This record gives sequence, structure tokens and C-alpha cells, in this order.
Amino acid sequence: MRVAIRTAQPDAIQSLTRSELDHRARTDRSSIPAGEALRGFGIGDFGEVVTRISGSATVSGLALGDASVRIRAAAALSVPLGKTPRLLMSDLDAIAATLDLTAQPELQALEQFVRVKNGEMIEQLEAELRAALEGGSNGRLALGWPHERIDDNGTPSAFKLLGTGKHNVEARDDLPSLDDLLEAIERKAPGDRLAGASSIKVQLFRDSDGEEPVSGAIPAIHWLFFEIEISGVRYCLFDSRWYAMDTDYAQRLQAHVDEIFARPPAVSLPDWTVSTHPGEGAYNAMAAASLGCVMLDRQLLRTTQHPRGFEACDIITEDGLIIHVKHTPKSSAVSHLIAQALVSTDALRHDNEARQQLRKLTTDAGGDPSWLPDRLSSVMLAMARPEPITAEELFSFSQVTLTRLDSSLAEAGVTLTIASVKRE
Repeated sequence: MRVAIRTAQPDAIQSLTRSELDHRARTDRSSIPAGEALRGFGIGDFGEVVTRISGSATVSGLALGDASVRIRAAAALSVPLGKTPRLLMSDLDAIAATLDLTAQPELQALEQFVRVKNGEMIEQLEAELRAALEGGSNGRLALGWPHERIDDNGTPSAFKLLGTGKHNVEARDDLPSLDDLLEAIERKAPGDRLAGASSIKVQLFRDSDGEEPVSGAIPAIHWLFFEIEISGVRYCLFDSRWYAMDTDYAQRLQAHVDEIFARPPAVSLPDWTVSTHPGEGAYNAMAAASLGCVMLDRQLLRTTQHPRGFEACDIITEDGLIIHVKHTPKSSAVSHLIAQALVSTDALRHDNEARQQLRKLTTDAGGDPSWLPDRLSSVMLAMARPEPITAEELFSFSQVTLTRLDSSLAEAGVTLTIASVKRE
């Protein structure tokens, strides 16, 4: 890929493969036989990793001269080479020399956010992760929400830690914390906690008794967010894979998230007093009543696209504002909240069956079906904690998923806002 980014003709890209890091975990390949610039392939959003590119290129010093050649690049490189030993070695030297060139401005974005595949770099990053699991790294470690591996985006009531060596594992309330996983990993594999993170598994359940699973047994490594800066590059662990983002990309990402957080919230929500409203359901009911709207917390929509069900929102207002509310003391709760909104808004925008079911739930709860128009207008994420959460506190991949949510909503004319709810 590095060779292609430096030698491909920017307006003659013919095919491109990209992966999108969101709830769909989608990979697609696009082809434009006549050739096109990156913008013609729709590249430009955060959280997109280009893994393959092909098109015309000019590689100075090849035996073929300065004529354009067909180049295909991914983890390996395909380009015409000389057919004699001398010409072959000369061409390999010419290709190696391209790596000293500056990336072409039109293609530079392709290496600002990339999957790390260099074995030595991965070993260094894994050493940092091992140190973090033992409490001794300069990086940031937290728990995320592996939404692309979970069948249901409702709120689980319990979880089990599997692979710990215990039999008849009992379900534990709520979601796992980072400390829950670190303690289990330490007991399982004190000598190699990274190996322990791959063998310990988390399974989520809808009910508190642990009888109705909403996920498979997901290795703990997929729950971990870790990021560290090395030589001016930010490296991030997401879904057990390593990614690298350069400084410019990280700054643009932060600026987008800052702008989202700076928007005035669509409505003002009341404070959450735990002594009188201990759970999310109690708070949501009180907040909905104060706004003169309805509460739909834990009401699942089951559709052809989502047969296991998803939670459309916690509150819906008379003017169609969709509100998602969550107690967010830790990173996993924030990423869960964003994941819920991603799934919900995608379904409500594109699936008439989902909209019809939400209208029925709204009516059953005392609202009116007219509250939900065919086109969404506004979505608000309410994050509850003692002090307001800031944009800088979000891990890079939570920032990526938030900006992807914002971009997809903006394309449809939907406004996204963040509300801080004081919870104490």
C-alpha cells in the first residue's frame, strides 16, 4: 500500500477495498474501470480502513521506463517486473526507493489510519499491552463495547465470565468492569496476561439469572480498548486488532468530536438523584414525565432485520426527538450508548417496519404515532455521571464511532447532540 500511495495516479484508481469500523463491520469492494479519484469512491469518513487498491501508476526507474503500469497493492504488491536477473534486481531497487518519497497529497489519507501488520511493531505493542494489563504502561487501557459481536443492542441485565476454571459459573449483575476482567485474567494466567485475555470470555444475558443470552462467549481481548503514542503515532487496540493513526488524523478526529460536544443539547434533562431514582428505568420515567413525553426504556423492536430485537430509544418527545440515556461512569458504557444509537438510527432511517413498531410502542405508552415522522429530525445522547463528560475523555475508537454516527445522520438532515446529566 505504501508504494501505491506514492506512485499511483490519483485520478486513475480503478478498484478499492475498504472496511468500515462500525456496528456493521462491513467490507466492500468498489470498481470504476475508467478510473476515478478517491472522492469518487466515497472515501473520506472517519473509521474507514482501505486494505486494497489498484489502478495506474508511474514508478520511476523500472525497466519498462516511465510508462504507466497496472499496480495492485494490499499486504503484497503486484507490478510488472524485469524478466532477467539484472533487470529484476534493478526494478526491486526502484520500488524500494519509492518508500523514501512523500505520499501524494490526494492519496495521503489512505495511510493516516491503517491496520498495523508489521510483525516487529505488533510485538512492541503487545509488550505495552502486557504491561498495561499488569498496571505498568504509559498507555490508556479501558473496557469497550464489542458491538459488532453482539446480536442485540438492548441493555443486558447480567454477564458471566467463562474460561476461568470455575464450574457452574453464576451470572453477575450489570455489565463487566475493567477490574472484573483484570482480576479474572490475573487468576487465569498471571505469567502471561495477554494470553489470559484471549482465553477468558464474557457472555451477556438479558435476564439476571443468566438464562437468556444476548451474545456469544466473547474473548476478553475483544472488550479491551488500549491506546499509546509511540514516535508521534497513536496506536489503538480495537476488536483485538492494532491500528495506527497519524497526528493530523487524530487532531481532525478530536476537532469533529469537540464540535459535536459543543452543540447545545436538544432539550434539558433533569438531574438524576440516585436516592429517589436509583435505576435507569426510574430516571427515564421521571425525565419523560418532566418533558411531557413517553418512556420506552427496555422496550425492544423485533423486525425482519433484527429478529432478536433492539432498543429504539429510552425517551421519545412530541416533536420526534429520539433520546438515549445511560449512566456512563466508564468507557464501556459510553461505547455501548453510541452502539445503541448506531443500530437504532440505522433501522429507523431505513426500515419502515421498525418505524411502524416504534409508533405502536409510542401509542401504547401514552403518546401519539404522529410523534415519529418518516424522516428523523433529531437524536440526543444523554450521558449521566457526577461531572460532565468531555470529548477528550473518549477513547479514539469511541470518537470514531461517534463521528460515524454524526456523519451518517447529517447526510439525512438529522441533528445529533450530547447532553450531560448530573447524577449523584
